[in-house]
Amino acid sequence: MRLKSNSTKPWQGLNLAWRGTAFLTAFVFQMTQAVWAIPQDFVSKRIPRAAERILPHKVVLPENLGRIDRTHPGDSTKPVLIIIQDAHSIPTAQESILKILLYLEKNYGIRLFGLEGAAGELDALFLKSYPDKRQLKKVVHAYVMQGEVTGGSAAAIFSQSNSEFMGLEDWSLYHSGLMQYLAAEELHTKINGNLNRRRKALDIKQRESYSKTLYETELLIRSFNEKKTSILELLNHLSAIQAPVPGSALESIWAEMRAG
Repeated sequence: MRLKSNSTKPWQGLNLAWRGTAFLTAFVFQMTQAVWAIPQDFVSKRIPRAAERILPHKVVLPENLGRIDRTHPGDSTKPVLIIIQDAHSIPTAQESILKILLYLEKNYGIRLFGLEGAAGELDALFLKSYPDKRQLKKVVHAYVMQGEVTGGSAAAIFSQSNSEFMGLEDWSLYHSGLMQYLAAEELHTKINGNLNRRRKALDIKQRESYSKTLYETELLIRSFNEKKTSILELLNHLSAIQAPVPGSALESIWAEMRAG
């Protein structure tokens, strides 16, 4: 079963007290440092307990949390796996994921949650025991909305049952992939800078060499590729230069678009 979270709520900034900031320093340390490598069969042995009585076609998700994208009945003798589609660093999506996990825990008795971006078991006992629950909720929520804490990590803190939240990553492989991604991002910035310089040089040559109509067409195509110009505007411009072949698919599409 595959679920999609909602991301419709706007976020208003929160002013955190010094005490909240100090607390979150401990929180971030706890959630990022306190993970341990575990045998792979640790997870497989716990899956049946987490989903042994769930019937996929009977799972219902409130509309304000998300929607069920698709369901596969599978083998009824095997445990059910529910996959939640993530939207990285989108705060409202993370908030919905937090609510979905707690909803599944409360209403369907799910007690095992596998999380990407982490390795080993998340131990949130220290944070769960924080005495000021209102302050705890306020501070964690703020960090979720800032994209600093995922919905899955927050769910580990606010879980009301004896659930397990397991990081599923091979940490060395995950770290290696992350380093490659960051290196590619740095290279991407350099390449983009080089491409922009070449585009400017090419634009100067195009202005000097192209006719007025051809240069205007070039600019309109660029604008369309940047999603600043509609396809109808582009087709109107191109059709003024040369009309579509009568009876062609392009002529039919153009006529339908002009009709509204």
